[in-house]
Amino acid sequence: MHKKQKFFRDKIFEITLKANSSQKFKYVQIKINKVQTKKMIVQLIDVSDKILYNEVKAEQTFLTLINAAVSHELRNPLQSLMTLISDLKNTTS
Repeated sequence: MHKKQKFFRDKIFEITLKANSSQKFKYVQIKINKVQTKKMIVQLIDVSDKILYNEVKAEQTFLTLINAAVSHELRNPLQSLMTLISDLKNTTS
């Protein structure tokens, strides 16, 4: 396999398609398969949905971690305050 073929094999490229004066970004994966000597098949596969799904999933995971950390950091002081208030009520009664 030539160096150029190895470079393009299974790489993902971002291309810009212009339609109706608006820009749409698409991600394309190039697959090269050798069929016979001196003949090959080049496939352009649209992987935009897969890329978008992975980005959304990563964002959701990040937000879940942030939410868990913030919830923990708020829960501990609030629990301490609730215990202190309860103790104050018991001592004044």
